Formats: sequence, C-alpha cells, structure tokens
Amino acid sequence: MLLVFALSVLFAAGCGRLPNNDHRNDNLGNNNLNNDHRNNNLGNNNLGNDNLGNDHRNDNLGNNNLGNNNLGNNNLGNNAANRSYRVYFADENHSRLMSEERTYNADYSTRNVVEMAKETLNSLIEGPKNTAHKAVLSNSAMVKNVTLENGGVLRVDFDKDFLKGYDKLNAREEMTVYSIVNSLAEYPEVNKVVLTVDGKPLKLGTTEYNEPLTKNMLL
Repeated sequence: MLLVFALSVLFAAGCGRLPNNDHRNDNLGNNNLNNDHRNNNLGNNNLGNDNLGNDHRNDNLGNNNLGNNNLGNNNLGNNAANRSYRVYFADENHSRLMSEERTYNADYSTRNVVEMAKETLNSLIEGPKNTAHKAVLSNSAMVKNVTLENGGVLRVDFDKDFLKGYDKLNAREEMTVYSIVNSLAEYPEVNKVVLTVDGKPLKLGTTEYNEPLTKNMLL
C-alpha cells in the first residue's frame, strides 16, 4: 500500500509540472515572435531611412541640374548681348557725339577684335540710321587695313578717298576723328587708336594726328 501511495504522489507531481513547462515554452515562443516582430520593424525602418535618404540625395542632384541649366541660360544671354555694338555720329549741330546700336553680320562668339573693328568702321562709313544724327565719314571712304598691336593699340589705315569725301561733309574735325576713336574704344582690348591715310598720319585741315588717340568722353 505504501508503494502504491508513493507512486500515486509521484505521478500527480509529474502531471502538474508538464503544463507549467508547456506554458513556459509558449511564452518563449511568444517572445521569439515578438523579437521577430521587432527585427522586422527595425528592418523596415532601416529600409525606409535608406530610401528617404536616396530620394533626398536625388532631389539635391535634380536641383543641381536645374542650377546648371540656369547657368547655361545665362551664358546664352551673354552671347546674345555680345551680338551688338555701338557707333558714334554727330548730332544735328555737329557739337556732340550720339551713339547708335548695330548688330554684327558675323558670329564672333570667339572674339576677333580686328574683324569686329572692321564692321564698326563700315557702319560709320554707311552713316547714321537716326535722321537726327549726321554722318562724319564719307560713304566713299575705304578701310585698307586694321591691326591690333601690343599695348592695345589699334591701327587703322584708310585710302586717299577718305580725305576727298571728308571735304564735302562740312563736319568738324574733332567730330570725325573721335567718332572713329570712341567707336573703336568701345572694345576693352583697344586702349588707343592710330589713324593713317595711305600709311601716313591722318591730317585734317591744319591738324596732323600723328599720336595714338584715346577716347574723348567730353564729346
């Protein structure tokens, strides 16, 4: 009887522990699930952060591209501005120089000051477009040669018809001389201008212009 009683007690104790062990295992299982859930959340957060970071970086790159486009537009605007130049003619009283704007016939995106100066001189020979302005060079004048020397000295040589045409204009000497000088001095590469006729210093009336001339801002 004692043996049977002992076995009964052991059996009852063993049955009571088994449910507790199962419960603990279930809890552990739940903990694992929770851990998995946390890991998933962390994974999602990391992915989300990476994606947002990438999107942010891409947006910044996009902004940089727009910036580059704006710079490109500015360059185009500068090129368009470089298509025009100014020339000077006398006013109706031959007392002041008045400017007019012209557009180059050629593309000077690569600057060629000598060729640009030739276009300026041709515009002076063609005469003003504004009827209130007066011509200072005869339309029979011809430019023989233009050279740019050291120190920004631009040398312009006219043919002999320059003087013949000038006598018919009744223009003031200084208006003629400085309409040329001021027009050419618009180019930053030009500091001084030398005027000659058939290789000799320009002489108008009793004045011989044998020295390089600079822009006259008083006219």
